[in-house]
Amino acid sequence: MAKKKTQHMVEKENRRLKSLKTLVIQFLQQEPNKSFNHKQIAAATGLKGELSTDRFIELLESMAAAGLLKMPERGKYSLVITQKILTGRLEIKAEGYGFVVLDGEEKTDDIFIPPNRLGKAMNGDQVKIKIIKNGGRGQRSEGEVTAVLERAADVFIGTIEIVGRIPTFRPDDPKLNQEFMVQVSPDIVVRDGDKVLLKLGDWDNHLPIGQVIKVLGKSGENETEMHAILFQYGFQVVFPPEVEAEVLQFDGKIPESEIQKRRDMRGVTTFTIDPHDAKDFDDALSFLRLPNGNVEVGVHIADVSHFVRPGTALDDEAYNRATSVYLVDRTVPMLPERLSNDLCSLRPHEDRLTFSAIFEVDENGHLVNEWFGKTIIYSDRRFSYEEAQTVIEAGEGEYAEELAEMNRLAKIFQADRFKHGSINFEEDEVKFELDEKGKPIRVYRKVRKDAHKMIEDWMLMANKRVTVHVAKLRTGIPVPFVYRVHDRPDEDKLRNL
Repeated sequence: MAKKKTQHMVEKENRRLKSLKTLVIQFLQQEPNKSFNHKQIAAATGLKGELSTDRFIELLESMAAAGLLKMPERGKYSLVITQKILTGRLEIKAEGYGFVVLDGEEKTDDIFIPPNRLGKAMNGDQVKIKIIKNGGRGQRSEGEVTAVLERAADVFIGTIEIVGRIPTFRPDDPKLNQEFMVQVSPDIVVRDGDKVLLKLGDWDNHLPIGQVIKVLGKSGENETEMHAILFQYGFQVVFPPEVEAEVLQFDGKIPESEIQKRRDMRGVTTFTIDPHDAKDFDDALSFLRLPNGNVEVGVHIADVSHFVRPGTALDDEAYNRATSVYLVDRTVPMLPERLSNDLCSLRPHEDRLTFSAIFEVDENGHLVNEWFGKTIIYSDRRFSYEEAQTVIEAGEGEYAEELAEMNRLAKIFQADRFKHGSINFEEDEVKFELDEKGKPIRVYRKVRKDAHKMIEDWMLMANKRVTVHVAKLRTGIPVPFVYRVHDRPDEDKLRNL
């Protein structure tokens, strides 16, 4: 029994010593660059009186022998810091300091980087850092950038300001607080107030070299600022030569062999409804009154896949762009203009290739039949939303009967959607009126009326029924399809809706 008791006491003493060592290390971590004698450590850790002086010194010396502490001066101790390689993304604040979001670290505070410890790193860079001060209770650890692993950007947008005869660069991005030695090529003329693209060059000295590679125009002018926005977010205005070369191969003629593969809808009344300033028309509606009293409504979208084939430069470019980009005064298309504004635009009085969802609906809004597939259409009329709304409200004008019936059925669909839990997310949309120079002169609310809602409800009908159709196809057939999976909604919030 005595032997077991002695062993138990040894284990208890070891746990106690381990706890004391932890307290010592935690204290020294707060001041990793300073050293302290045994009295200072004992007082700061609350261990004064816990051990005799000799026993406490013996503890510190054993920690030094184990490589946990070092003795830069006789009788003084400091922490041995094993530098762990830390990497992460640098986020610089407008005030000049930054934080590094560490890679692969879970539930770890970002590392604070003072302005004088940023080195040659800039906002968004992937960097390597070292810890220069461990965070105590309620404080962040502090670090220093030791290397830039990857630049977030090497071309920047800003305005040239000429002081005396020396050009300086004022960046648009407030987080880019780096000064540059500005160089201008002899073939580029730069004036005071010009907005430019500045490319990062050598950074061997205190300041990096910034080379002006393009003048966008006078800072503040609409065209200049629009080009700056497009560049800032990586939107490409010009298509690569190989893409333009592929587009030139399309002569716009639809072979009879292609028409034979499709359902011919050219004899059915068809029209588009879009904003008055739209340049391309992606979708159309068709209307046909059937002998049995039902109506057949077609929802048609341009068949872009007829032109954009897998493995082509055109397909690769469309994949990289992902979508068209809409600014206040212009559109940067996903496809070259020959396609986006012509061959894939459902312009009036021209044959166009489409994908279609065609629905037979009775007078009560019940779906009787449906069909999905490739079609060819001929649009009889291009409506703006305002023109279509005028016809709906007046009950007369071109295609008044068709618009009235489609609007009536759309309202039935809408009421049914709300009855089954659909939520109305409708919000005010702001529109800008521009002058001839692209300067905003008026802001107004865009009012959504029946013409807008009618288009929306027929499109929702098409989306819903296509989803059901494709889901059925998946039974035993490997058809790829996109699904959206949402978290379960908050029950309390649902009850308050």
